[in-house]
Amino acid sequence: MIAEAIVGTWALVSVERRFSDGRVTQPMGDAPVGRLTYTADGYMQAILMPGGRQAFESGDVYGTPEERMRGAAQFVSYAGRYEWRDGTLYHHPEASFFPNWVGKELRRKIELTGNRMTLSTDPEIAGGGESAGVLVWEKQT
Repeated sequence: MIAEAIVGTWALVSVERRFSDGRVTQPMGDAPVGRLTYTADGYMQAILMPGGRQAFESGDVYGTPEERMRGAAQFVSYAGRYEWRDGTLYHHPEASFFPNWVGKELRRKIELTGNRMTLSTDPEIAGGGESAGVLVWEKQT
């Protein structure tokens, strides 16, 4: 069953945004970094970012306003409960870098092939236009 198969930690392999006009972009570049964890008791957390992000020159954990803007670019993180219902995976963020997701239900289409999992989003506004996200994850042992 898929609900049991996803429990564990997954490493991000790729992120694509697919637009209705056929365009495909990689907003986090060709080497994104991320982890996605599902627990057996129904919780999940995700963190995603472009690989090779520049360090904050200020050395301040909060950074300067400019460093914060640069650090936030294409950064995604959220955590909360998840459920498997009617053949679909749902995330229920309780905390999120993008505050609009808190308290919402995020539907994810799922495909499992070997040690890889592909999660696809419904179309959403991302990067100034509407597109669906397609994220590939690899199970960590």
